[in-house]
Amino acid sequence: MASIDTLWWNSATHEGQPLSEILARHEFGKVFAFLRARGWSVGAISARTGIDG
Repeated sequence: MASIDTLWWNSATHEGQPLSEILARHEFGKVFAFLRARGWSVGAISARTGIDG
C-alpha cells in the first residue's frame, strides 16, 4: 500500500491549489485525485478510510 506523508496536508498542492485550501473547501474529488496521482488506488483509499469503493 502506498505511504502517506502527513506534510501533504499543509504544504502540498494539486493543480496549483494548496491542499489545505482544497480540504477546507471540502473538495474531496480533488483530494482523491491528489492521492491517485501519488500512487493510491481507489481500493487503497477505501481500505484506509473505511469507505466502500
